[in-house]
Amino acid sequence: MSDDDATPEGAWAVAGLGRAHGPELAVLLAEVDVQALSAHELVVVLQAQERLKAYVEAVQVDALAELCERPEYARCSCPVDVVHEH
Repeated sequence: MSDDDATPEGAWAVAGLGRAHGPELAVLLAEVDVQALSAHELVVVLQAQERLKAYVEAVQVDALAELCERPEYARCSCPVDVVHEH
């Protein structure tokens, strides 16, 4: 679909993406039909997807930090003879 073929439905679908965050943004993105969007609207959707990805990664970092504070994970108990492949 070209920008000339943009539909009101496409404009409506991406209208709230710039203001939404976190779980609300995930819900809005799940409802978007990318095949019905113009090129500009697709760029807006991709930007929103990147913001959602950053949100999820930040939440994951918080959870990992919390895990590292737990006594059972405060000290690595991995045997010294374990070979890591990374």
